[in-house]
Amino acid sequence: TGGSNICIGDKAGGAITTLGSSICIGYKAGGTDNDSSMIGGVGCIIIGHEAGKILANASTVTDSIFIGRGAGANFGEGSEAGNIGVGAYTFSSIQGNYNIGLGFSTGSSTHVDGDQNILIGKDCEVSANAATGQVLLGNAITGVADNTTVIGNTDIILDASGDITLDGAN
Repeated sequence: TGGSNICIGDKAGGAITTLGSSICIGYKAGGTDNDSSMIGGVGCIIIGHEAGKILANASTVTDSIFIGRGAGANFGEGSEAGNIGVGAYTFSSIQGNYNIGLGFSTGSSTHVDGDQNILIGKDCEVSANAATGQVLLGNAITGVADNTTVIGNTDIILDASGDITLDGAN
């Protein structure tokens, strides 16, 4: 069973069985609706009303941070590490590794199961489920391809080969 956890709030961490050295603060933070067994892993910080709520499907989650109402609420089904989601509903449906999301509802309508994506701004979304290496900066930005950066609503796009596209034109 898990140990060295700090859980504060009604049903916070209520289903923990093997998660250790973690912090769950808020109503159902790190908990589940049906009180099923929770994840294994270590070093998670889960803060907010229903943040990280349904982590029961994940086998191992390590060194991840979810802060905000509903952030990381429907965490994935595999082994995930190093994800950071800050903002209400950010990464509310995620599986993958080393993803960073900052902003209201960022990474929440597309199931993020890729790795090493950075989404900063309200309602930013990767281009596909298995997206990798996408960097999105702005409001309501959607990625265009793996290993690209999109800045602002005017689509300044930088790809892995160093090509820059401005507003859809070269």
